[in-house]
Amino acid sequence: MKRKNIVVGLVVVLLGIFLGWKFLASQPVPTYQVGDLQLEVTLSPNPPRVGDLGLKVKILDQKLQPITSAQVKVSSGMPAMGNMPAMQAEALAQLKGQSYETLLSVSMLGTWNLGLNIKTNDGKTQQANFKFSTGQKGLIFYPDNEPAPMDMSANVSMIKLTGQQIKLARVQASQLKKLPIYRTIRAAGVVAFDQELNVAEQEYLASLNDKSVLALTQSKLKLLGLSQLELERLNNSKQPDQALILPGERAWVYADIYEYENRGVAVGQTATIKSLANPEENFSGVVRAIVPVLDPKTRSSRVRIEVLNAAEKLSPNMYVDVMFNVPLGVKLAIPKAAALITGKNILVYVAKGSGYYERRPVVLGPLAYTQENKEERAVYPLISGLRAGELIVSQANFLLDSQSELSGGTSGLYGSGAKEVENNDQQNN
Repeated sequence: MKRKNIVVGLVVVLLGIFLGWKFLASQPVPTYQVGDLQLEVTLSPNPPRVGDLGLKVKILDQKLQPITSAQVKVSSGMPAMGNMPAMQAEALAQLKGQSYETLLSVSMLGTWNLGLNIKTNDGKTQQANFKFSTGQKGLIFYPDNEPAPMDMSANVSMIKLTGQQIKLARVQASQLKKLPIYRTIRAAGVVAFDQELNVAEQEYLASLNDKSVLALTQSKLKLLGLSQLELERLNNSKQPDQALILPGERAWVYADIYEYENRGVAVGQTATIKSLANPEENFSGVVRAIVPVLDPKTRSSRVRIEVLNAAEKLSPNMYVDVMFNVPLGVKLAIPKAAALITGKNILVYVAKGSGYYERRPVVLGPLAYTQENKEERAVYPLISGLRAGELIVSQANFLLDSQSELSGGTSGLYGSGAKEVENNDQQNN
């Protein structure tokens, strides 16, 4: 009885092995469409493990007939990670029956790149690209005939995206070219109610016939910020400027600029004035004078701006915002969004074509602006690191940087633990 049970058990085990083998044999081999070819690619063992990995590739034509006269070059590798250098190996697969076979050397755990370069008798070459991971069944196929994404590390500054990835990430690049740029100096201002200057003008006019005090009153006007041109105008009109105390069509705006900004503002320069009371309207002004004496507490200079289109909308002592545009000439400049600012350097991504993007350190000047389609656009003037005509990624560069980190490399922005300089723009201004 005992012997009978043993025999029955052996029969059941053998039957199970046979049925399992039949089931596995009946499983379809994954097929991948590459151009006008179909590939059946299998790994052995599957899932892969460290050691030798068998690769078998069967090539079918459009009629699903095996192609046995092709040349199949196989490349496999793993990108550099940290201090570990990149690993890369190539082999020529040998025809065995109706398939091309070779052995891959998987020297460590992780995700590996696998590339198949297939050249057929008609002279055509097709490229198929995959990834596989130890401990995971199957292959990941990149069907757009582009290489699988290249991983990027601290030692490798290139990343590769497929066409589908570029589309999904909405990566955009613009050509680096020279632009007319300007710097904006922003200052707090106030609509003048300057009784002191108005009275000083009256005193000056009263002293025109008294040479003993004329020089004194004239010096007082200059110290209060009256320019020589305004002094001549006062001599001709023989009337103190009522806009100093009662703005109408004309008004005076006083703005305070710091001493390091003095070089950017000059007499005769235009200014734009905005007020909270009229947020939809911009007022235009002209710098008539800069008070020669700095405020000892704020280290700032007072700029006197004449506004000719006030239209009685600017009231005395009203607070306003004043902007001076300082021309910087025509220079190579990149969009503000293109710059990745770290604690140590500034990086941009350069589109190299065919989905390749190079991470490159650059040196940029302070934040500036340019006009495009009547809209103001923030840019950084280029000092070094790029050439005119190169394509600079201006949208989705943060996604590119994240992709480099996700694919096993190092993020240029966060890989070194550097923090973004949040107040960079204020410092540059």
